[in-house]
Amino acid sequence: MALRYEIDKNNYVMIFENESQVPFLLQPNYPNGGEWESAEEAKAWAELYIESIENKDAPYAPSERGLAGRPKLTE
Repeated sequence: MALRYEIDKNNYVMIFENESQVPFLLQPNYPNGGEWESAEEAKAWAELYIESIENKDAPYAPSERGLAGRPKLTE
């Protein structure tokens, strides 16, 4: 599965699968509702989110600003 992301003019994160033009995730802010401070912050979160899907050892993307990614449960 190839995943990609885009950040729109409002700093909304959109995650797409393969060549789809329809995002399967539209994340306008952190999961806790806190706004992204910048496009760079949204980009960093999107990259961590994708890494958490593609790499079984990668932590989940953080739910709010200032937190590290939450580790996944072990097998």
